[in-house]
Amino acid sequence: MALIGTISGSNGTTTSAVTGSLIISDSPPGSFPALPSGVRLFVNGEISGSSDLRVTGNITGSNMLLASGFIVTGSGIIESNTSTTAFRVTQLGTGNAIAVEDSTNPDSTPFVVTADGRVGIGTTSPTSYMFLTGADVTIPLVTVRSADAAVDTLIISSSAAADGGNGIIRINQGNLPNKAVLTITNIGGGTSGIRMQASGLGYLEIGNFNTSPQISTSNKNQVFSTSGAAYDTSSVSYKFIELNKTPAYPNQKTFLISGNTTGHKTGSYFEVEKSGSAGSTIKILELQGDTTNNALFVSGSILTSGSIFVSGNLEITGSTNVGVIVENLINSVGSTGTVDFDTSKQGIFYVNGPTGTITANFTNVPTTNLKVITPTVILSQSATAYSITAVQIDGDPQTLNWANSTTPTATANKQDVFGFSLIRSGSAWKVLGQLSTYG
Repeated sequence: MALIGTISGSNGTTTSAVTGSLIISDSPPGSFPALPSGVRLFVNGEISGSSDLRVTGNITGSNMLLASGFIVTGSGIIESNTSTTAFRVTQLGTGNAIAVEDSTNPDSTPFVVTADGRVGIGTTSPTSYMFLTGADVTIPLVTVRSADAAVDTLIISSSAAADGGNGIIRINQGNLPNKAVLTITNIGGGTSGIRMQASGLGYLEIGNFNTSPQISTSNKNQVFSTSGAAYDTSSVSYKFIELNKTPAYPNQKTFLISGNTTGHKTGSYFEVEKSGSAGSTIKILELQGDTTNNALFVSGSILTSGSIFVSGNLEITGSTNVGVIVENLINSVGSTGTVDFDTSKQGIFYVNGPTGTITANFTNVPTTNLKVITPTVILSQSATAYSITAVQIDGDPQTLNWANSTTPTATANKQDVFGFSLIRSGSAWKVLGQLSTYG
């Protein structure tokens, strides 16, 4: 570019004033464009200098190239009406491409765009493509709101090739106490709180807890399976009815499993299986009740190929079909006088060699009306035979009604088997007794 001339802004101590418009160009005058009203300086070419260029009005033009940087102390407006990029920042160094600060530089919580395209809000060095952090705990970091309910408010997708075992969304709760990981509020009636759906493979849906069911699936037992093999779900359904029972719903089941009446009759509606090398004392399924609630209530049949161990009471209102019954037998700790027989542990008691007459005190006997308890006491007699002459229930003496109204006689060197029926009716006891001798 040729040097056209020099214009000095001062003459000694007096400042020179120029009125009208000043045009600087190395082109012929006939090529000058018509200047808009108010333009005071028109430069056809480049402007370069070693000091500041200060302009109090607007700067217009097709290109503005600043080699070292620029400072705008007022507001700036970039307006474009072309098909090319309106504003471009090229960062070839190691610094951020854009930094927006709301305090004196350096601002520790700016808005930045790094040279490789990462965006940080509240941080100077974002470690992900979008990194947000805030110091004010009363302000949400992100608020996403859609104006049209017919579209998804937020869509998060992952590349099909990016299958590295990591989740699409990961929430780190930070081991904080009393802080929910995910809270969803103001769910409308008839809509889902959470719905997870695989392409063509069904869904798991959690409702708004004001409608039924609250949890539903279209591919039922796939949800509960850790196996890769598929299951036949055409005849199985799962129902969950309230996790915590309240007095307002006294007859509802906390956990209910029901099968399709038109489905298969040979499969299991609910199956618990022990596999692997689990310890011998492990409980595959443990149910605990209390004094007023049953641990397990079954209105149908129970079929088992293994053992069922019940440490409490087992109540069956229907018929019981069994192959073999094995009962516990424990030697009595006493052989004369008042001897305690704990009915909560077994129903058959064995006394080896009684040394005197015995008052049988049956302890821990259920007091539910319209029930019959049938304990048996075996006396293995020695040379002198002794009999059970009285009965108590939890220390309370009872009237003993012998069979045929006859008090039986024990037999020496024999096995005398005393059978009793403790009948509970009208909150009172009736005790029946009989003796059978063997050997």
